[in-house]
Amino acid sequence: MLLVLSLSVTGCSKWWQTVGDGPEGEEVAFSRVENDRIEAPDRQLPPEGIQTEEPGKNISGRRRRQTEVEKLADKLISYGKRYLGKKYKHGGTGPDRFDCSGLTMTCYKAIGIDIPHSSASQRDTGRKLRLSEPLQRGDLVFFAPRSGNRKQIGHVGIVVDADNRRHTFTFLHAAVHNGVEIQSSEAEYYNVRYIGANRVLPDF
Repeated sequence: MLLVLSLSVTGCSKWWQTVGDGPEGEEVAFSRVENDRIEAPDRQLPPEGIQTEEPGKNISGRRRRQTEVEKLADKLISYGKRYLGKKYKHGGTGPDRFDCSGLTMTCYKAIGIDIPHSSASQRDTGRKLRLSEPLQRGDLVFFAPRSGNRKQIGHVGIVVDADNRRHTFTFLHAAVHNGVEIQSSEAEYYNVRYIGANRVLPDF
């Protein structure tokens, strides 16, 4: 049985700042944050569009549930794509201007999941994936800041599509110069700064 929890993040206290005006729209923040707490109450309704599976359901029932999660990921990405071309603004959460974590927060909120407005706090949300794990649509992907300091989180985006055989992916994000766009992990700037991914939705 796969139990889905809708995460609610409270008590966030974050020191962070924008450094430079690099193309990544970076938010530089230390990954360890005091007073952040992710609460997952004992019983919560799953995100809109997801039906929980009762014990004893057969494989076809699990497959239906898997399809529902995939549809939710598609809804997340489709919602984000409506903002393609919107300009970047530090601290922006839309609908006309976004920063990177403001875009990801707004997209997840549209499917009934609350995540914090900070790339470093989002790194502490959901399940942190091992680098060897395959990515799926809707995963949050994180990058180091312009300085290249891999102990810091500088940028975040949402996986649009993943080629796990080649270990590449495309992602939706808000960049300083280009605004909201879909970028490739093979772009040199992002390739050398990629840190890892978190999964907020259940596995497909």
